[in-house]
Amino acid sequence: MPQGIQVDIQTNQWAKLGEDLVRRGVSKDYISAEFKSILGKIGTKGKKILRGHTPVHTGFLRAAADKKADRFPDRLGAYGLVGYLRPDYNKHQFWITMGTKARYTKSGAYRGQIVAKKPDPLERTASDLAGPAADTLEVSISTSIERAIRKMNNKYEDKWGP
Repeated sequence: MPQGIQVDIQTNQWAKLGEDLVRRGVSKDYISAEFKSILGKIGTKGKKILRGHTPVHTGFLRAAADKKADRFPDRLGAYGLVGYLRPDYNKHQFWITMGTKARYTKSGAYRGQIVAKKPDPLERTASDLAGPAADTLEVSISTSIERAIRKMNNKYEDKWGP
């Protein structure tokens, strides 16, 4: 059973953004904030896709689909999460991904059976998010560089960077 959605975006574009901003004299703190911003945009798309793949009969589970983007404490990187993140609402995730056997009460009344959702909503979301994540990254790289340069120019005028 998958533990969450993992979409690895390891491209030279991340390195390009970081190296370009460091070469221009932008602080690593600002660069990690830009990474967090980009991961937040990707996470929002992932959250919408996950909610679309979650079955309708589980309103609590659909409400538990959420995203989180944050920076590491040393401010040298960022991470993003997409999944069923609200602990009070995600009690049905196991039933959806694994299913249940036929259930009966003590008096013998049939209580139904939950058939496992195939493919798993988390796996399906991960495969559907790969394309939009790459597109978002492509668009965000240039705007992040321009925004960083504009910010540094406003703060230090032309006294910074090469």
